[in-house]
Amino acid sequence: MTTKERNEALPDVPAMAELSPASRPIRSTASRAPKGTPQEIVDKLNKDINAVLQEPKLKSRLADLGGTVLPARLRTSAPMSRARSTNGQR
Repeated sequence: MTTKERNEALPDVPAMAELSPASRPIRSTASRAPKGTPQEIVDKLNKDINAVLQEPKLKSRLADLGGTVLPARLRTSAPMSRARSTNGQR
């Protein structure tokens, strides 16, 4: 698992942070809005998407697939996206 914590579906599999404390996860999914989208729209989308990600049925389904929901704040998502673009990852 490439997260800081162990995946609940695989409790015996160590998280990457346990094996290599300096490692950082490199795979994530993010929602984006076009440049120039009003901040109030971006804030509402962020709030609503994070609310949906906390719904028990969705969290359970994602866990069944081996996924972990880690909602991100707007400020943490943008720098990560820029860093990936700079490194040639998409």
